Amino acid sequence: MIQELSFDSTGSQSTDFTDATAVHAWLDFADETAAAWLYEKYLPLVRHVCSRSFLRPWMIEDATQDTMSRVFQSLGNFEIGRCLSSWIASIAKHVSLDRWRSISRKAEVPLGETQEEQQALEAARVDFVKQNHAIAMARELIETLTPDVRTLVEMRYTLGYSNSEIATRTGLAAGNVAIRLMRARQTLAAATK
Repeated sequence: MIQELSFDSTGSQSTDFTDATAVHAWLDFADETAAAWLYEKYLPLVRHVCSRSFLRPWMIEDATQDTMSRVFQSLGNFEIGRCLSSWIASIAKHVSLDRWRSISRKAEVPLGETQEEQQALEAARVDFVKQNHAIAMARELIETLTPDVRTLVEMRYTLGYSNSEIATRTGLAAGNVAIRLMRARQTLAAATK
């Protein structure tokens, strides 16, 4: 699984592009080779993120394809200095959340349900809304971090990389990564008080 989510342009992937050059080639020149490279590189990540929200394969695939479509529609809004994999993972999470909202809106309450069951369902919906609100607030707080620290936080908590994997990818010492993440957590905790 780790190798499936590794985005180091190794193996069967072409080394002709980097994320920035592929995005530039697609946006400025409609280079379909660049689009195909981006699609193949990030499809495993998107599928992995969507599989955390859905169990049925067809739902995972629908969410995956919807995400990839939104990624290409939104690439013009991507800030080149940011981490592309984090940005794409965030879109996948939003797509999954949107699909769950759509499913919950379509859910009908059968006439035979008791009032207690209806109250439990309403409580679950309220919890879902509160959780989404908390996630939105956390995202806003993370945006206040410096770009280098924000990248570390995204790699650790959005992409799920270990501190040693982050160290390998960024060239920082593993201890330095741990200290920066600890300080980021302290900063975020202080901001919520």
